[in-house]
Amino acid sequence: MSIRILRLIAGAGRAVAAGRCVCCVLAVSLLLATAILTTSVIAGDRRSYRMIAARVADMHTAQSAVETLADMTNGRRPFDRRAARAAGQDLVSTMAAVPKRFRPAVTVQASRARHRIWSHWPDFLARARAAERAARQLRTDDRARLRGTLPSVVVTCIHCHQIYREP
Repeated sequence: MSIRILRLIAGAGRAVAAGRCVCCVLAVSLLLATAILTTSVIAGDRRSYRMIAARVADMHTAQSAVETLADMTNGRRPFDRRAARAAGQDLVSTMAAVPKRFRPAVTVQASRARHRIWSHWPDFLARARAAERAARQLRTDDRARLRGTLPSVVVTCIHCHQIYREP
């Protein structure tokens, strides 16, 4: 609660205690209700923003992993089995976390998540599971096998983003 609101409440409370006006009782009640609602909304917003920040961080981790693997398959980066395995594990863990990152239904414009995620939850969940399956099926032991398995991960991500993510 802000200092300003607390001062207003204290001033109104003193007026009521001194018996100055009956309207002050209403003013104190209104100020208390406003302060309580404001505090709960601010706390809710902080939770929402933390949830969205975690969701966005996961998506950036997945994007970075896909870029690393794509660079290895296209020869822009030398193939490194350890780095490929780590990127694959990042993809599996972030894709597995997608359902919990989108519950409850919370979004802000900066997250780019469309509201239809929650009105079409079974479809969204099926797409998230398909992305996780594709990530688990990645073969990171050599470039040829990676080149054969990475496209399914990319396709599942693109299909989901086309429907459930703002451009």
